[in-house]
Amino acid sequence: MTTRTDHSPESGSPDLLAVLTAIRPSTDIDEVWAPREQATVRNRITADSDPAAAVTDELAERRSRKRRPLAVLALSGLVLAGGVGAAAAGGLMPQAFLDAFPSWHDFNAEGGSHPVDVAAAQRAATAPGPDGKVFTVMTATATDDPDYKCAVALFETPQSAAGPGPADFTDVSSNWCQEGPETGSFGSGSAIDVYHSYYIWWVPAGDAVRGELHTPRGETYPVVSSGGRLWGWFPARAEGEQQAELIGYAADGTEVGRQPV
Repeated sequence: MTTRTDHSPESGSPDLLAVLTAIRPSTDIDEVWAPREQATVRNRITADSDPAAAVTDELAERRSRKRRPLAVLALSGLVLAGGVGAAAAGGLMPQAFLDAFPSWHDFNAEGGSHPVDVAAAQRAATAPGPDGKVFTVMTATATDDPDYKCAVALFETPQSAAGPGPADFTDVSSNWCQEGPETGSFGSGSAIDVYHSYYIWWVPAGDAVRGELHTPRGETYPVVSSGGRLWGWFPARAEGEQQAELIGYAADGTEVGRQPV
């Protein structure tokens, strides 16, 4: 048989918890003394105290454990957001784009070409692309000749297009480099690349500053202007289907001409 000794204030004996509280050191150490350990020690000293206190301490410890990961997660979010913001604010060109065109750095001036600063490339024009992508024309300037430029067309994701430079993209045209802008008349030539089931094209703009491309199916596709050229894309035509038609317009809205593509 176990005899329970009453140490409550009503019994006239000292309250052990009150005594413990009175002689405890500074509360500053609570920060490094886990609540679970505090509860364990206190319950051992006051083994005959109300058992509900242990339950209360356990609940407090559980709440404390649940709160800690949330605080860490919030801090991590701030660090990640700061890193992304710093990259965007600094205008850093993503490594994916730098790695895609290493030959631009190595062009030989003796052969009529110049080294181009890929890191300083800019989006010259953008338009809606296929499958939710963005059609982008990138241009870069030579380090030793401001009139010498290279250009390439890309399909990039909307997230990539919102960044300082292409990070998630596919280059869908040949790389074109030349001295000065294109000076040919509208429709005097053309270049067409095939990427999967799409045509990517450009033609000399001449006096045209904008254009529209119409397919035999009655569809209209966007046209952008950059470097004296009109650029665009459209789905590859079926066998035996007529060519698409490009219509060029001058700044005053008058029609410059029509060109099959």
